[in-house]
Amino acid sequence: MFVLLFVLRNAFRHKLRTTLTVVGIVVAIVAFGVLRTIVDAWYAGANASSSARLVTRNSVSLTFSLPLTYAQKLRQVSELTRMVQELALCDIRRRHPHADEREQQLRLASRWLDAETMRQVFGWDLDREGY
Repeated sequence: MFVLLFVLRNAFRHKLRTTLTVVGIVVAIVAFGVLRTIVDAWYAGANASSSARLVTRNSVSLTFSLPLTYAQKLRQVSELTRMVQELALCDIRRRHPHADEREQQLRLASRWLDAETMRQVFGWDLDREGY
């Protein structure tokens, strides 16, 4: 009881020091709460996203945003892959005009997969059917 009385008497004797101490403690608590909120909001997007997404980053630093040229290059590679498949499919249609849709898809797959995989997965014999 004596210590509590001593603390209260000393606190009211130096009112400016007591006020500054209380304000400092309040600012520290509020700053901690705000910073925890910002950190939780920062990681909320990553936690809510799909685990199968493609993560890209800048080659210089994580803090720089992804340049538009990288996004354009990724889009161009995707479009180029699609165009190569379309050209291969056109060649298959030219060489085998009476092939149905399934046969066209099998011949297209045979251009990217080896003979053993085609035989095991699709039952397509490259030696007998060809490309």
